[in-house]
Amino acid sequence: MVDADDDAVMISMDWKNPADNDFDMYVTDALGASFYEVAESPSRFEGDYFDNDSDTYYPADDGQYIVWYAPYIQEAADVPAEIYFTHPVTGAVDVVSFVSANGTAGWPPTPVATITKTTDADGKMSYEIAAF
Repeated sequence: MVDADDDAVMISMDWKNPADNDFDMYVTDALGASFYEVAESPSRFEGDYFDNDSDTYYPADDGQYIVWYAPYIQEAADVPAEIYFTHPVTGAVDVVSFVSANGTAGWPPTPVATITKTTDADGKMSYEIAAF
């Protein structure tokens, strides 16, 4: 079990048939113009921490961010996938499920979820996750 980070959302993406499929994951600003997180590996999973205190942009501004996926390799079939968002401190997990349709192009990426960050008057950060 991974300890919940006190200031970052842990993001983990998994998909069906990893021997035949490889997906990448990105987090951008609400316009899709600035990349905050990039996860591109040949491994079974993609994962990252959003708004971790070791990130160069930390802390991220309050507002909405988009989570994208892009198939690097995809078999000739629809591929079910899920992204797990583990909240800081509480360890609560939100799950967004989606299907990468047969023939989905690798670029540009496809939006699948949003992260909305808010900071209260005491400086406590919170995150709301929603399917795109």
